[in-house]
Amino acid sequence: MHSCIKYLIDQFVGVGGSYTCTAVASILSATTNESVKLSVVEKMAPLIRDKGNKNTILYCFDNAACRMQAEDYF
Repeated sequence: MHSCIKYLIDQFVGVGGSYTCTAVASILSATTNESVKLSVVEKMAPLIRDKGNKNTILYCFDNAACRMQAEDYF
């Protein structure tokens, strides 16, 4: 499952465009692995158009350290 999510994100990044925080949060909800979530945010953060809504993404993290690291990507 995790490799599928990483593949999906690579395809999104390859296509370009812009995405919303809600769309990225939906992808994050597909996994409980905090490392996978961080890698998704790292790759998708430059493509997010509504960065002011980043709390939608940050609420997807259970681990406070991961949440803080994800916030740094914005």
